[in-house]
Amino acid sequence: MTSKEQERQAIEKIKKIVGGMGENSYLATAMEGVLEIAEENIEYDAAFSLKGRTEVAEESASKLKKENEELRKLLKITEEQVSGLEARCDKAYFELRERTIPEWLCGELDKMVETGLARTDHEIKEAADGMAAAIGEDGRTATQAADEAKRYREKRSEQVMLNKIKNFLMRFKREEQE
Repeated sequence: MTSKEQERQAIEKIKKIVGGMGENSYLATAMEGVLEIAEENIEYDAAFSLKGRTEVAEESASKLKKENEELRKLLKITEEQVSGLEARCDKAYFELRERTIPEWLCGELDKMVETGLARTDHEIKEAADGMAAAIGEDGRTATQAADEAKRYREKRSEQVMLNKIKNFLMRFKREEQE
């Protein structure tokens, strides 16, 4: 059995031989790293080899390749899911836009409702005054009082509807702001 010192001397001889072969030597290229591993084996009382390191590296590379393939599949599935979610979000956004009353229209509706309420309030008062006058005066007929009462009911109905629209718009604006 050779000693560690004898092996170190042998490595030095081999280094000189390989070094003398030149840069483009096939043997020098094949020996790259071999002598360094031999020195590590001597230093650490180990049994490392390029073949063993290559096998470990190939096994590791194979595992990484499989993991990479699995991750690519998972990425593809995730990208498809993201694409589907983006499409659903776009659809929901456009549906929301279709169901949203534009601000300018809300303003116009508010004006119309307020104008309508003011008008119906005035007309209700006129109809009530007309009924009171028809009942209190002998010159008016029962038909005139009935006409005034009918007009009062119509205006009161219109007023109720305008108030419903006003309340809806107020709730709609509040919900939109939340």
